[in-house]
Amino acid sequence: ADCVRLYIRDRGEDYLDNALVANVVVLAGKEEREASFIPSGGNRMVADISINDGAKVLVRVSDGEHHPVTVRYSF
Repeated sequence: ADCVRLYIRDRGEDYLDNALVANVVVLAGKEEREASFIPSGGNRMVADISINDGAKVLVRVSDGEHHPVTVRYSF
């Protein structure tokens, strides 16, 4: 299965908080797919989704207490 892995670090240290909520949105042409990340041990989170060449990706991470962090990528 295809998946996306997300490794969370804060100031160079692994961030080991299971309270984080993260999701990924993949835009490929007119198709939009979304998946939630789930904790996968340590500072790693995994989402069951694939990213095709040419897709645009938005990753959003929140801990509930602060503003969410959003990162955008183009492949």
